[in-house]
Amino acid sequence: MEHPNTYTLGKVADKNHLISSNQYLEENKISVYDIDRGGDITYHGPGQIVGYPIIKLDDWERDTHKYLRALEEVIIRTCKSFGLSGSRNPKYTGVWMAIRKLQQSELR
Repeated sequence: MEHPNTYTLGKVADKNHLISSNQYLEENKISVYDIDRGGDITYHGPGQIVGYPIIKLDDWERDTHKYLRALEEVIIRTCKSFGLSGSRNPKYTGVWMAIRKLQQSELR
């Protein structure tokens, strides 16, 4: 799916990392949500594809990071079949095209 401008704050998020003022967020209709996942702050917005697979990890291997790397690999291989060169960034989760995350416009 594709979200409007949104920031999600994981369970260990440092709210000081969200550098926009409340006024700026309101004026630009940017939503901020505390959510039940690990990690810090994540941006989701127009042009960015976000998927939400729902599985019981107990039935897999109970290793969230290994599961995320497997999902990235599926996306990288799918990109390759469309002639796109997706890759990982060791600092961040997701599939990247050069220095930015894969965007919906690249799949059209």
